[in-house]
Amino acid sequence: MTDARAGATVAPVNAWWRDRVAWLAAAVATALTACCAAPANSWLDSAELVACAAELGNIHPPGHPAWLSLAQVVRFIPIGPFPWRVAIFSALAMGAALFLLVRLVRAQLADHGSRQMTSTWALLAAGTLLASGSLWQVTVRAEVYTLALATNIWAMHAALLAGQLARRPHAEVRLVFGYLASWTMAVCLGLLNHHYVALFALPAGIVAAWPAIVWLVRHHKRLVLALLLGGAWLGFGYLALGLRSHADTEMRWGDPATLPGLWDTLTAKHFQKNLTQIHVDYLDNALVLFGMVAEGMSLPVAALGALGLAFAVLWRDRLQATLWLALLGGLATKAVLQIDTRNPDDHGYVLMAPAVLAIGAGQLGAFVAGRRGLLSAWPEARRLRLAQVALVLGLVLVAGQLSTLLEQPATNLAGLRAADAVDAQLRNHAPPGTLYLSNYYGLGFNEQAFRIAEGRRPDIAAPHLSFRTGDTDHGAAWQAWFAQRYPQYADLAKAARALGRAPVGNLLARVAQQPVWAEQDPDLRIPPGVYGFDGVAQRLLPQAERGIDYDVAAILQKHQTLWLDLDAAMGPSGLRDGPTRAVLLWQHALQAAHALRRGWLTVANDELARARKLSPQDAVLTTLQARAAKLDAAYRAGDAKQFRDLWQHWQTMDFAALASDAP
Repeated sequence: MTDARAGATVAPVNAWWRDRVAWLAAAVATALTACCAAPANSWLDSAELVACAAELGNIHPPGHPAWLSLAQVVRFIPIGPFPWRVAIFSALAMGAALFLLVRLVRAQLADHGSRQMTSTWALLAAGTLLASGSLWQVTVRAEVYTLALATNIWAMHAALLAGQLARRPHAEVRLVFGYLASWTMAVCLGLLNHHYVALFALPAGIVAAWPAIVWLVRHHKRLVLALLLGGAWLGFGYLALGLRSHADTEMRWGDPATLPGLWDTLTAKHFQKNLTQIHVDYLDNALVLFGMVAEGMSLPVAALGALGLAFAVLWRDRLQATLWLALLGGLATKAVLQIDTRNPDDHGYVLMAPAVLAIGAGQLGAFVAGRRGLLSAWPEARRLRLAQVALVLGLVLVAGQLSTLLEQPATNLAGLRAADAVDAQLRNHAPPGTLYLSNYYGLGFNEQAFRIAEGRRPDIAAPHLSFRTGDTDHGAAWQAWFAQRYPQYADLAKAARALGRAPVGNLLARVAQQPVWAEQDPDLRIPPGVYGFDGVAQRLLPQAERGIDYDVAAILQKHQTLWLDLDAAMGPSGLRDGPTRAVLLWQHALQAAHALRRGWLTVANDELARARKLSPQDAVLTTLQARAAKLDAAYRAGDAKQFRDLWQHWQTMDFAALASDAP
């Protein structure tokens, strides 16, 4: 491979603290994404990261000690709830990635144009990356991927400068070694954050830094040893996991307080074991992921980057090999696994792909208007004006894509309230000492852990309803942690481990002694017959109260289907007949009364709403609605005893008594 830039002089680039273009890109990106950041815990890994940041505990393998250490900066942000501040850290890391991208593009294209020209191309690249829906999906929540992107771009930038400087006729040892040391630090920080993502980006960095590595090996072997020792020293950051394993936040997939457990954590052993049993089509996955990235940027914006990458191959320099390796490495990071393009994790794994496309957009400008570009015969001032016009048009495309991203729930979490609903249930409604069983599949990822860590309801224990998590090791580590933290529930954790499923019998023995609530359970780990009333969390019933069908959703669906069929049979003129209306009104009132006797609040309200359409002023309906309101008030207050006492008392009353005005 020839290198057209061998011996080329690196054009000066502003010191980083004076690079106003880079700071502008970072500030705009951070501000925009901060406005869309999740105000509370969001789903998937985010809540686990929040919990572990609150307690300096451990995250699921590989542990992410770099992210966990740096996330502590949010403690110094004096505004907003803690989960929002951790999400802001993702936005800050994304701003750092944009800052480094601008620096990288300006250094890469320094000999293609003036400082003004390279600033224009760098801003186009920054805007292109900012238009990435993949980037936004992980920037607006607590996640490790924006930090991984920042370290990868930092590594590429340092490797590029080291390689450029080493090719100069009289390379300065101080500068070459300094940039290689910076590259080593970025790589190590990336490995400490998410070594899987960092490893797939490493070949591109090695190719970029290779001239500097060879030069240093030939002339300064002791400095090479210093780099290796420095990298090894940084790598010991993973030992922090052993210390953090003593924190309260739950552990998954092994205990890094022991050497075997630390190895399992670093290698994500059980996760990798699962992967070896998965057969995927790598090429098909890579193409799907590239399409996902391109669609997330919008096809016109992605096309700018793709054209830049394609045309710049004609320059035949080492950097183009680096960029293509980075693009392929970014896609391969996830292509070797099962993929789900709706999962933010899949977008986070491949962030180097949109970053390389963004660099390609900058290269496209240089290919057209640079000193070696198609229009190189034009005067510099004229080419600069053309580049500025192209920048404006490109940013218009970016703005159009951003307006789309701001309207999508996956990329704008500012209105997120899903986790808050369960959180409000815990804080405001659950009786003291409740055992709260979550149905969320990733309890190890873990809304409840953060609520407990923050001390909102320290009297509540909130395991998964199966008493398992981290199923790749059969939940052994989690169950050991849970039994240690909650000795009073150790028998439940042991029973779950022995049975390999929810310890239903043990749980039902508990409900006579304390309040046990569970989230709705579509997988039927706990039979529907042991639920109390419908809601976000349902009260499990003692043995004496069982024997009544409490599958409220099924009952409601059955009733709705019955009335829809009847309406269809009667036709549009059926309800105009007075006797027919009277019979229907009576049937709705009977069904509502039956539902009140069973505590089926949703069914009762549905029947009363249908009856009100037939006779808005009916006195019987007014009485039944008043009783339903009492039941609803008990439910909203979280008063399980009052709720039970009401419907059990109504069970002793016939319809006439229940529909009368008497209390």
